[in-house]
Amino acid sequence: MIDYDAEIERILAGPPSKLAFRALCAALVRAGSPAGLVSLCHERLASWPDRMREAPWSWLAALEAGHTKPTWGVVRSLQLQSARSGILDAALPDPRSRSEVRGVTHLDLGRYASDGLAALVETMDHWEHLRSIQVGGLTDMDGALLTTLAGRAALARLDSLDLVSVREDMWHFKKPPFQPPGGQAWRLRHAGLRAPDLVHLMRSGLVPDLRSADALVCDLGEARDLADCAELARLEQLSIGFRCGKNGRQPLWKPYFGNVIDQDDEACEAFFACADLTGLRSLTVRGTSMGLGREGLGARGIDAVIGSGVLRQLTELTLELLPVGDAAISAVLESLDRGRIEKLKLADLVATDITAAAFAAAGAFPRLRHLDVSRNHLGAKGAQQLAADVRMPVLEHLDLSGRESGSPYYGRPEVQPVGDAGAAAWASSPNAGTLTCLNVAATGLTVNGLTALLTSERLHRLGGLGLACNPVGSWPADLRDAPVWRTLRTVDAADCGLRDEDVEALATTVSAPCLHSVSLAYNTIGSRGARALAAWAALPSCAN
Repeated sequence: MIDYDAEIERILAGPPSKLAFRALCAALVRAGSPAGLVSLCHERLASWPDRMREAPWSWLAALEAGHTKPTWGVVRSLQLQSARSGILDAALPDPRSRSEVRGVTHLDLGRYASDGLAALVETMDHWEHLRSIQVGGLTDMDGALLTTLAGRAALARLDSLDLVSVREDMWHFKKPPFQPPGGQAWRLRHAGLRAPDLVHLMRSGLVPDLRSADALVCDLGEARDLADCAELARLEQLSIGFRCGKNGRQPLWKPYFGNVIDQDDEACEAFFACADLTGLRSLTVRGTSMGLGREGLGARGIDAVIGSGVLRQLTELTLELLPVGDAAISAVLESLDRGRIEKLKLADLVATDITAAAFAAAGAFPRLRHLDVSRNHLGAKGAQQLAADVRMPVLEHLDLSGRESGSPYYGRPEVQPVGDAGAAAWASSPNAGTLTCLNVAATGLTVNGLTALLTSERLHRLGGLGLACNPVGSWPADLRDAPVWRTLRTVDAADCGLRDEDVEALATTVSAPCLHSVSLAYNTIGSRGARALAAWAALPSCAN
């Protein structure tokens, strides 16, 4: 019999996540939702980020049909867009008639969410506790809605407003303007907007507390206007995407370097030559995907970022989906203050083992906690250099993954060929002792690499392990008592070529005291495997 009080305490003592929140709510319902236990959860969840306290889509669908749950009171976040193809997005509940959602502080309406945005504009004044709005994929057809939203007094209560994201490519739709009238200052600390709208907002005096911004720059004039804003100096975080030109050429779904857009380079040079970014601590520069390549600014743009001197003051840097290559990345690494940087994401930049050698030449990153070099072209040698020749004494998160395919029925992963040798190097790395999350999905890992990782005595803090989209092919029964089971919380083994006998071997693992999530999607599991999972001693504590 499950001790629900103990299970709830274990979840509350662990790291916050959306999955952990779902597991907590399920345990509360199974325990009968006694008032004292619900009150305890209210108290303990106060320290969790509100976005982690998200109601599942099924709850929203049930609520629309008139069915409620006793755990709605602990929900703080709604995501209307379904993650599953073929399933309708949920409708936005009306807080005037659905008291369950009145405590919500964060709304993510999803992309192309005109209906959800219209419902929000109509009911905006009744979301008393709402502090964050996120919506993507807006088009000119949403112009009237944005004009109405801009006039809503309730916007002054928001801490965060995202109407565009640097993930958007601007290829198909123009963005309607969002230019609220001046008046009483808002409390807004983060905004995601087109550059002209961000300029208007900062110069209007409405956002004196703005410290974080996502901006899309679509031409040279916008880059210059944004750079001329003295208010940029107050920003601590900036994510910027230059969308000033287009190419679109690509080989037919074959990996390639990508397209360097001269107009993006020119706008990047103009912006970083003049912008006052003296308060900045976190910078993201992102291009766009183009088939199996990437499109955006190139080495000239990276040189402009380096020339501005901003890199030496950063604690976090993200460069993603840019056709830049090893030389530009090596120059970035030379320009960072390696004693300051804490988070470094260099993803989908056409990096090879030459980049790993540049890391090795740098020697040490004493404060680096998060390193993401995913979706590049690192091989076993590069992974081994990162593991053995770079000192990262506090590293917690490492992502070496390739490009995952999602459903294997519709695509194949693009492998970053780290392989078994690279995984084994990290299993024995001096940097492994502090790792809590390791992602080696789509790296060509076989059962030998899996065995090296699970039997590692150095990975004694590992909580999350990503194995998806690898030709693992089998799960040895010898791994039932592997040391890493002592700390693992989540395992993603989707699309790993596992069969019934492998699931039976996995289910012989008796002691996995922290485990709460295992994904076995897109494997070949029949009734034997299902029965083994149903009888697995560790399974009752898992959320999926």
